Amino acid sequence: MSSELYSTLGTQPVLGRGFRPEDERGGDVAVISDSLWRSQFAAAADVIGRPITLNARRFTVIGVMAPGFLFPISVPPAQIWITLAEDARVEHPGDAPLTAERGAHLLKVIGRLRPPATVASAQADLDVIAAAIAREFPFHGDRGVRVARQLDVIVGDTRQSLLVLLAAVGCVLLIACVNLANLLLGRGAGRSQEIAMRAALGASTRRIVRQLLTESLVLAALGTACGLALAYGSIAGLVRWSPVALRGLDQVAIDATVLAFTAGVAIVSALAFGIVPAIQAARTDPTLGSQGASRATAGRMQRRLRAALVVAETAVGVVLLVGAGLLLRSFDRLVRTPPGFDPDHVVTANFRLPDSRYPYLKQIAFYDRLRADLGALPDVEAMAATVPLPMSGSRYTISFELEGAAAPRRPALSDGVSTSRRSAP
Repeated sequence: MSSELYSTLGTQPVLGRGFRPEDERGGDVAVISDSLWRSQFAAAADVIGRPITLNARRFTVIGVMAPGFLFPISVPPAQIWITLAEDARVEHPGDAPLTAERGAHLLKVIGRLRPPATVASAQADLDVIAAAIAREFPFHGDRGVRVARQLDVIVGDTRQSLLVLLAAVGCVLLIACVNLANLLLGRGAGRSQEIAMRAALGASTRRIVRQLLTESLVLAALGTACGLALAYGSIAGLVRWSPVALRGLDQVAIDATVLAFTAGVAIVSALAFGIVPAIQAARTDPTLGSQGASRATAGRMQRRLRAALVVAETAVGVVLLVGAGLLLRSFDRLVRTPPGFDPDHVVTANFRLPDSRYPYLKQIAFYDRLRADLGALPDVEAMAATVPLPMSGSRYTISFELEGAAAPRRPALSDGVSTSRRSAP
């Protein structure tokens, strides 16, 4: 990372300091996460200045980030941050660092827009810059720039799935609220004699409605408490079995924002679906003298309202059932879709050799020896090495040039250098 990243994100280490521009010119310094500080250094206050070894090289800890700091959003989350000086090192004299190569597009760019700038205005400004670069370096002129919000980058292609899930949850909530409103109407009809007695003793319609709404809020509070208890008990399992594609899902927790949102939904639901039963019950004639008379005088409007609620509940239930059926059918088809290879009894492993201990030629020798050793095991039928793994979602683009030939123009990629968006490798 560059030294400006922390200030761009609006944060700084809570212990020690962040990176400075001079650290990018060769300083072997590192900033560690709060979890690493606690698990590997026992939360020692004198961790600043301690050495750590990364890929057979020594770094000095200069800062500790605040708890909960995550950048980039990844699985597993980053625990150590170092400067761009790491990439400036070269194995052989005369070689240029990778960041100095025009064909290297490994860096991701993130920026904070100054009001009243928008994504569209930033896109227009960077298009002008990209055009100037294209004129200066024609070989890279077909690489454009695309600006996107960081939130859209984090959510990615899962936004539609999350919206569908939110709609399904809303349908379930709507069914529960309609069902509860119907029950409250029935309960109000059974309490006609009690409400008539209260009205006869001088209780106003507003006071009766307020009392019935208070009862609805109590029911909503009980339901919310049960829902939160269930969420606390099941969130760990849901996160563990969730798709890996949802970046940052391992950090999902019930915090103050979730509690406030849940309380707001509960209050709105209680008032929206409790007001009509409360008004209907408050309209009870105070001259009713018996329970039988109250049942006999149940209004036609109340019966029609209950019937309408039943129809609405059934309609929403059918929509939810059809949607669930379509999702299950789509999931079944995805499971049955052949991936193009036989995944049975296939085992994969991801690892990276440190450049400081394994220069390029040693890496080739290591992989050749590894393939030979693994292939000789009696339980191994076949083995191979690949970058990236099939169906991993990663991709790599590597270019080459012929000596003495004009550099061809490459087709434009969907993701070029981008601000606040992860570009294609």
